[in-house]
Amino acid sequence: MLKTVSVSSLTANPFRKLDDYPIDRDKIDALKESIESTGFWGTIVARKKGSKYEIAFGHHRMAALQELGIKRCDIIVRDLSNEDMVQMMARENLEEWGTSAYIEAQTVESTIRAYGNGEIELPEPESKTNEKHIRYAQKSILEHPYTKQTVAKFLGWLNPQGLANHACNVAFEMIDAFDAKVVTRKQLRGVKRDVAREIVTKAMGLKREQERIARQKAMEAKRAEEIAELEQDAKKKRAFKSAAARRAAEAKQAEESATATAKEFAKDAVKQTKAGNWSQRDVREAGAEVKASLHSKRAQRFKDASQHLAGLTRTVSKTLNKTDQNFDGLSKLLSMDCGLTGEDISNLKKEVDALAKRASRFSGELAKWNPPVVADTVDSQLRIVG
Repeated sequence: MLKTVSVSSLTANPFRKLDDYPIDRDKIDALKESIESTGFWGTIVARKKGSKYEIAFGHHRMAALQELGIKRCDIIVRDLSNEDMVQMMARENLEEWGTSAYIEAQTVESTIRAYGNGEIELPEPESKTNEKHIRYAQKSILEHPYTKQTVAKFLGWLNPQGLANHACNVAFEMIDAFDAKVVTRKQLRGVKRDVAREIVTKAMGLKREQERIARQKAMEAKRAEEIAELEQDAKKKRAFKSAAARRAAEAKQAEESATATAKEFAKDAVKQTKAGNWSQRDVREAGAEVKASLHSKRAQRFKDASQHLAGLTRTVSKTLNKTDQNFDGLSKLLSMDCGLTGEDISNLKKEVDALAKRASRFSGELAKWNPPVVADTVDSQLRIVG
């Protein structure tokens, strides 16, 4: 129903926190110019609430009318439920801020907050849903369960396959980063969706990697303690005791610095992005560099040596394997009566003999090799993975 009301009677959507959704100055100025030129077209939708009208969307239009000093305007009044108000707000946010991951996250948070306060209802999670995917709007008492999918379904943020769309996935990644205190809402204001997602994904990945390292080091410390208890040789017992203490200290350090490392990366990435110095690719590469730096130089050398050894083993196996096509070719040659000269055959034999000598020399060098990390050392028994 179209109704003429006092502009002063218009109030914001109660589920839209204006501190979270800042009004865009340029949009207001553009609307003011349009209203002065062609008049107001009555594209605000609201519901009656006492003597006031709570608008579902049209907050920039409302601000433009107020700044122009217009006293009365036509609006569309409907009988809207709380669910309608949240869903309309979500659609408006996507239209006005469609490339902002920050706004998408705030939209989801507003939905969850309203659900937790009992102001709206969300679809029930399916009975077969894995427990790890279920979240609770009231975490302390595990009430008001929801999932990414139930929120996406409520907001209509679904892809053609009926699953949570990109906007919803990004929003939940943002919220997880906010909860972990890796990045703040204020930091991500104005950062484009895909870049913001890259920043958060890499930052949270760094946090999880350090937490994984902490768990691994703690397991190694426990294993070293167990071996030390069983060890009869006093020197080896001390070595394992020392290793246990070192691993425990490393585990504690990794755990304590996990959030700080991720937070520092996110802060720098946001700064560089807003300054125009970093693209999405730059964020990705910087994240990879920081992740590599989390591992000790010794562990990295061990990893590099292992990869090189595996590659060399495959090469030797392929070169000297009887089933290789080179040997098949030799067998075929020996069965052929083709009138080759003695010189041709001699050249091939020289190459085969040279290959045999190189292989024999390499075998001898391997027999004398005494690498620093061998099977009976403390580090090897604790299965260092860095």
